[in-house]
Amino acid sequence: MITLIRHSFFWKVFVGYAALVAVSTAVIAGILLGAWRRETLRTLDSTLLGTARLIAAMEAANPDHLWSTSLPQHILEVSEQTGLILTIVFANGEVAASSAPLGEPESGASLLILPEFIAARDTGRGEASRALHHQGDLHRLLVTPIVLDYEIIGYVRAGLPLAQVENQLAALRGRVLTGAVLNALLALGLGFGFARHTTRPLVSIRDACQRIAEGDFARRITLQRRDEIGVVATTINRMLDDVERRIRGEIRERQRLSTLLAGMSDGVVAVTAKGVIAYHNEVATRLLGFESTRAEGKTVESQLTLRPALELYRQAIKGTQRVIRELRVHGHPSDLVLRVAATPLRDEANAPFGVLLVLHDLSELRRLEELRRTFTANVSHELKTPLTAIGALLDILQGAEPVEAPTQRRFLQKIRLQSERLVALVSELLVLSQLESDPNPPVMQSVDASALVQGCIQTFSEVAERKGVDLGATSGANSLPLRSHEESLRLILHNLIHNAITHTPAGGRVTVSASATAESATFIVSDTGAGIEEEHLERIFERFYRTDRSRDRAAGGNGLGLSIVKHLTQALGGKILVESRVGQGSTFTVHLPVREGREAPPLSAGSLAQVRERELPVERAIQARPGEQLEV
Repeated sequence: MITLIRHSFFWKVFVGYAALVAVSTAVIAGILLGAWRRETLRTLDSTLLGTARLIAAMEAANPDHLWSTSLPQHILEVSEQTGLILTIVFANGEVAASSAPLGEPESGASLLILPEFIAARDTGRGEASRALHHQGDLHRLLVTPIVLDYEIIGYVRAGLPLAQVENQLAALRGRVLTGAVLNALLALGLGFGFARHTTRPLVSIRDACQRIAEGDFARRITLQRRDEIGVVATTINRMLDDVERRIRGEIRERQRLSTLLAGMSDGVVAVTAKGVIAYHNEVATRLLGFESTRAEGKTVESQLTLRPALELYRQAIKGTQRVIRELRVHGHPSDLVLRVAATPLRDEANAPFGVLLVLHDLSELRRLEELRRTFTANVSHELKTPLTAIGALLDILQGAEPVEAPTQRRFLQKIRLQSERLVALVSELLVLSQLESDPNPPVMQSVDASALVQGCIQTFSEVAERKGVDLGATSGANSLPLRSHEESLRLILHNLIHNAITHTPAGGRVTVSASATAESATFIVSDTGAGIEEEHLERIFERFYRTDRSRDRAAGGNGLGLSIVKHLTQALGGKILVESRVGQGSTFTVHLPVREGREAPPLSAGSLAQVRERELPVERAIQARPGEQLEV
């Protein structure tokens, strides 16, 4: 109950009001009972004194009666009629008559020495409240003198037991208390209703504020009152409208900011001054390798496993300048390189309240830079080798000593072969450049896959026969119509067949197959050659990459053929897969979607010439070196 009173405004008001009612009722009852007691005693004194004076006047008018023997009987009769205790005493202290027997200290001694008689002698009125008998009840006593010819000849004393007065007062007190209790109950009932009426709006305001604290900003206070409480409710509703409007604006801004940060290619991490992660996007989760996808609310010490980035945070929170550093994450599967910028965040008082970490992934840029350097070095090397050979042969031919005709023809044949290698290299580089720079997809046309495969077989049949390799096709039907780009398909098959022949020794077999469905077309080129080691499978489609550089270069290859195949396949929307085992051969599988598109115009003579020029250096190189392997 005490706790309820302590926390409830209604009970505080009601209990306070009840205490006020109880105190005021007790005070009023006390005042009334005191006044009634005083008034009762005053009335009793007046009655006693009036009776005594009346008897004194009667005795003074008839002095003989004072000494007659009928006086005691007369006093008894008056006492019975009035209910008073009457006593008449002569001036010498002798008791003339008494309606009640006298006890100590009145018997055996003169009454005139008692205070009430002394006061009556001196002032004409004496009063006292005392017991007439030993251990008797208290009596109220009034004494007046009997005066005859200006001389006191006796005294009349009238008394009444105070117990009777107390009984009357007790009955009166009961009625007063009953009335006070009824009045108090009525007041409490009215107070309860008033307190409930007064505090009910406050309860509504409290409930609404609790709902608001729980996030229910749609709740409003409905009070039809115009007093101060109604004004408070109206003010709170206005504040709620303003707060709800601001919160919605903040939520929209936060959503926009979250969307913006989530869509960024950079990782963003906001850390408080206490080292708690306040926000991070998914990119930061991936780059920093957080232990959980939602690290918000957790310490940066427990989530950030990249120690250099953690050091950057510590350095930024202690300083005022932006700190930028490039970090390489060792042990990451993709050889991760990050550019981390740590910006300290400070408030208006220039006190730090957090750090913003922005992480930019430089891995692809660094990889491209490395590829560019490697590409430049490979191109320079591939160009330098035939040019050096051509220059050396020309120096011999232009030397001071004459060269015999057979030797001249052999040197010129080598110069022609090296020049054709240069033409092939430049041609392939141009093809790759065109594939990478042309954003437009190739125009689709009707293609007979079976006829295309047979054409490629015929192109390389002489080369394969001269090398001793069995070249054949295993198409499942005489005609396999599909929609694709015929020139791109021919170039893909030429490169794959040429590589298969190049890496298959004499007595081996190269098989080409094609199949098509309503959704896709598949081309498979398999050989029984040397195969490719597993560690090289992921990189064989890179430019200038060779599994065995000395052997491939001797065969006339430059490592661009498979790169062209990959780019052409991707341009057609397909993918290429390779399976290989060392000593058992390799299988290249090209999956292409069968697309719908507008008919392409027939290939021009210039386009056919470009394709043919791309193939001639290969055939001539094979004819010039019939016993060696080549790669395009």
